[in-house]
Amino acid sequence: AKPAIEHFLDLLATREKDRRSLGKLIEKKILPLLTLLESSIERSHFVSLIAKRTGIKEEVVWEDLKRVKKSDIGRKTALSSSGEDVRSTPADAVRDGFSSQYPISRREQIEERLTELRLWKKELPEDAEETEALDREEDELKNHLSSENLREELANLSVGLATAETLKDNEKVEELTQRIGALHKEIRALEERKNVL
Repeated sequence: AKPAIEHFLDLLATREKDRRSLGKLIEKKILPLLTLLESSIERSHFVSLIAKRTGIKEEVVWEDLKRVKKSDIGRKTALSSSGEDVRSTPADAVRDGFSSQYPISRREQIEERLTELRLWKKELPEDAEETEALDREEDELKNHLSSENLREELANLSVGLATAETLKDNEKVEELTQRIGALHKEIRALEERKNVL
């Protein structure tokens, strides 16, 4: 069976005939997958393959690969000068992911990455080597998503607690305090699980 990266490279090359657009797709879709490879020899092999099939100089591919982080898998947003992830319009976000106005939440970023990761996995050949690394990444993302959900719930409960304290509703204060304590325990348990992953 063909390695997953080669499979995806073929898919992109078949779908995109414009060389410049193909280069951008490779930068966004293929290079993050290369960072999952532990072997420098394998990375070198795929960089050479990308160069041969696209006509992009190998040095340029290496340069772009150095800037990619594992966390960039599935990331479709640009960064503003403050480091905040933003988009210009919802249509732009769907079309090309670059932007300058609409901030997206951490949860949305994680959900996007999870969705794209799952799509990549569906297209993988059954015995692809990269499956294990993608499975690990998916587990990490699920854990981060659970953590974000708990933190959002905690923020909402904290607002409710402040309101109950202002209204001097002691019964509600007690109920919310217990729930907040339970959420803190769940968050700590998730953090411990993250360390294990």
